[in-house]
Formats: sequence, C-alpha cells, structure tokens
Amino acid sequence: MTFVSQLLPCLVLTLIQFAAALPWLWALDAVAVQKLVRRPATWLNVIGAILGVTLLGAFLLSYQRGSNLLDLFGRLYGSVLHLQLSVDLFVALFVVILVFWPKGGTVALAAFREGVRQPMFWLIGLAAVLHVRRRLQDDEADLLRRDDARRAGLRRAGGEHLDQ
Repeated sequence: MTFVSQLLPCLVLTLIQFAAALPWLWALDAVAVQKLVRRPATWLNVIGAILGVTLLGAFLLSYQRGSNLLDLFGRLYGSVLHLQLSVDLFVALFVVILVFWPKGGTVALAAFREGVRQPMFWLIGLAAVLHVRRRLQDDEADLLRRDDARRAGLRRAGGEHLDQ
C-alpha cells in the first residue's frame, strides 16, 4: 500500500467525518454557522483542513502496514464516527419534533437545554460512563479467564497443538 493509493480512501473517509459533523455544528450555533458559510475564507479553511487530514491519514495508513496501530486507528475512526452519528440523530430528533409539533418541540428543546446546564446531569452521565466502562472491563476479564481455562483443559486432554 503506497501513499498515493491511500489518498482516495482517506479523502472519502475524511469527507464522511466532515459531513457527520455538520448537523451538530449547526445545532451548536446556527447563526454563526450561517455567517461562516457565506464567507469564502471559511471554505478555503475547510478545504485546507480536509486536505490536511486526508494527507495525514494517507501517510499514517501507508506507514503502518498491517500493524496493531492500524487496528487502533480504525477503532478510533469508527468510534468518532459513531459518536458523531449518535449526536446527529439526536439533533434530527429535535428537528423532526419542531417540524411536526412546534410548541411541544420548543418545550422539549428548552427542557433539554436546561437539563444539560445542571451539574447533576453531568454527574449522572459520568457515573453511567464509568459504570459501563467497569462492566466492559469485567466482561473482558471473564472472557480471558474462560479462554485460559479452556486452553488449560485442552492441554490436559493432550491438545497442546491447539494452544496457538
């Protein structure tokens, strides 16, 4: 895999990430985004950033042939894309509610914004993230213990060649 052969896939992946970022950027501050979109300098900055990330991605992919770090890059890309798409769907939910039920959507949006401002929201969210992380670590440890026990059973049964 050469640097040049990685340019097109990296450009496509970068454009996908950029497109996934647009809805939540618009949701953060629609007025500022509309002002920025009308300026040509903004488009030059966006194109430059997309090309820069594409070149960096192509360099990293061509340099890390078949390594574990390449697997990490893929997981990182996928997790960022997954997070962006989750936020995009959340934004789309409010847009749909506002289109079909303007008064109820306005109340829902105001309640959400007020809820996000509360420290208890962030405390509960942090507790949930830590709990899920702990459960994943426990599940991974259980899987490793089961795998070790299975391998030990195979060794006792004379299957040393299956230990690979």
